[in-house]
Amino acid sequence: MADELVTIQTFGNIVEAHFAKSRLEEADIDAFIENEYSVLMTPHLASPFGVKLIVRQCDVQEALKLLRLP
Repeated sequence: MADELVTIQTFGNIVEAHFAKSRLEEADIDAFIENEYSVLMTPHLASPFGVKLIVRQCDVQEALKLLRLP
């Protein structure tokens, strides 16, 4: 059974999203970024939609702990 993907945080800019993704990948947690190119092409959409950081359901708790999110 495939693990469900979960958005754990939404960022206002791409740099912050990639920084968080790098921290997770250093801990061997696969992370994905959604809306990256949409925000680049249409920056006015960054606020309502943002850049989403996504991990597998099985990695959510560890990812939140590494990023110190509630």
